[in-house]
This record gives sequence, C-alpha cells and structure tokens, in this order.
Amino acid sequence: MGKSKDQFLHLRQSRKEQRHYSVQDVINAEINLEPLECVNCSSTEVTYHQYVGDAYCSDCGVWQGESQV
Repeated sequence: MGKSKDQFLHLRQSRKEQRHYSVQDVINAEINLEPLECVNCSSTEVTYHQYVGDAYCSDCGVWQGESQV
C-alpha cells in the first residue's frame, strides 16, 4: 500500500513540474500561475504584470500579448 502512495506522489510531482501556463491561462484564472512559458522562445523566465495585463519574457524581451493579437 505504501508503494502505491509513493508512486502517486511521484506522478503528481512530475505532472506539476511539467505544467507551463500562458498569459491567457492567467487571465482566465484571474490569479497568477507559475511557471509562465514564453510563446516566442519557450522560456519560463516570464513575469506577469497585473497592472498592464500582460507578461514579459526576460530571455528574449518579447511581451506575450504581442503574439496573441
């Protein structure tokens, strides 16, 4: 029984590590979600700015809303 619980926890953790969100996911959820993934370079160095309603990738310098328009 303990082995199945460990397997479940491992699967849960690995799925959590694989999740990446977009700006639209943040807008739909109305809360910050991390990590955000850049639509241009797929980096996770993306910062969502609530006061602007958009996210900025610090790796490639692209605002995420520019790609969605």
